[in-house]
Amino acid sequence: MARRKNAPIVLPPLPGSPVLIDPRCENPLDYMALDLLGTFWFVPIADEGTQNYQRAEYTIDILRLNYRDVLVEARHNAFDSYKARLYEYQNRKTNGADRNELNRLIKSLKKMHHPTVWAEMKRQYTSHDELKRLFQNIPEALSWCFHVE
Repeated sequence: MARRKNAPIVLPPLPGSPVLIDPRCENPLDYMALDLLGTFWFVPIADEGTQNYQRAEYTIDILRLNYRDVLVEARHNAFDSYKARLYEYQNRKTNGADRNELNRLIKSLKKMHHPTVWAEMKRQYTSHDELKRLFQNIPEALSWCFHVE
């Protein structure tokens, strides 16, 4: 018999270590990184064989994060869009845009999809020549935080 909508759960889940990474209470980027230099796949960042590695690998596999072309392509497109907007911000700032115009550009960045891509751009910028130049020219962008709503 199925549980009615909004009915209390009678039996709690079995206790134990979680297998999947729960983005509601854990930051997935503590367990995995996005390959911005090539595949746009997620990869575990912990040492192979550790529980954190296994959780990341299991989450990636069970959610098919790297095997659904639409997701990989969306992350790649988001990366290109974030870069284009950073270049626009840099250009407008260099050409004397006022604070209101720059704030509008920041606000539009914050509304973009795939904030994980943005977080990875900030985390990995020192190993990505183009991003390193961009963030050196507009270091304030490193403080911009965009969250999933």
